[in-house]
Amino acid sequence: MQQLSEIVNDGQDLTFVSDRNSSILKSIPEVYPKAHHGFCLVHIRRNVKAKYLKKSGLPSLVWRAGSMYRKKDFDDEYDRIKQRNVRCWEFLEGIGVENWSRAYFEGERYNLMSSNIAESLNKALLPARGSLVLALIEFIRKMLGRWFETRRKRIARTVGDNPIAVERELLKRFKGGLGMAVLAVGRWDFEVKPKEGGHFHVSLEKRTCSCLEFQKLNLPCTHAMAAAHERGFEYKLLVGDMHKIKMWQPTVEGAILPVQDPAEVEVPEDIRVMCLMPPVTKRPPERPPKLRIHSAGEYEVSGDDCASELHIVINKIK
Repeated sequence: MQQLSEIVNDGQDLTFVSDRNSSILKSIPEVYPKAHHGFCLVHIRRNVKAKYLKKSGLPSLVWRAGSMYRKKDFDDEYDRIKQRNVRCWEFLEGIGVENWSRAYFEGERYNLMSSNIAESLNKALLPARGSLVLALIEFIRKMLGRWFETRRKRIARTVGDNPIAVERELLKRFKGGLGMAVLAVGRWDFEVKPKEGGHFHVSLEKRTCSCLEFQKLNLPCTHAMAAAHERGFEYKLLVGDMHKIKMWQPTVEGAILPVQDPAEVEVPEDIRVMCLMPPVTKRPPERPPKLRIHSAGEYEVSGDDCASELHIVINKIK
């Protein structure tokens, strides 16, 4: 965390999403006192599944509760968990609902309810995990270079301010808002009534909706899309800056240069004569493991299952 703080500055707009590892829990408040820290909802769901496997439906209830936008909706789902299994409810209470629920979290998580992005990077580094340190670094350099170039080409082909993934999400929300009854109660304020009942207050000027999804994700919800369609307002203007290309483009503009030829590097004499010995350690028996120990609720995935899951992920990305 101390090394990371030299690159990423502390601030109220910074949020960490991780599992409940004790080292992370201790280091973030010390190095990043202003930042927010949320727990991965996938890990919590796995923990619930491992602890209360016989109680059917609990993992899905936990996921539904954690994904709710409004405190009222969360409390309803949370009460259902308590009625079904008090021990599970006490386990979640010990974690703290403000750490894993979207409704009570004080920072900004947007749609990041899990640490899956970090798990994906661990999976990508698996082929080189058993290599020497220099070979591992070179593997990471080439891999990131390919990723950056792919993203630069994709950004260059994109028309408009929003990435393709955001445009598709907006289209899905636009279709979800079709058929809703919209009543204008002001110049930019509307009352929206979905087909399934209820009513929501949308303000296009303030970019808010009483469902809170608009504010939490910084993307117009289905109610806001219905209101924008009724007013003839360009829905692309309702997208928050953090979802636009101008925010993400600078992250891939840097060059990841190859390692310079050692023969061309001028090494100071005091460094050249320095003798660096490896740390004194006792090698454990057997071969060092290449795979990490699975956490609670995880399981081995066969090759066919892995290929099918990868296909699903690629389709979602496209």
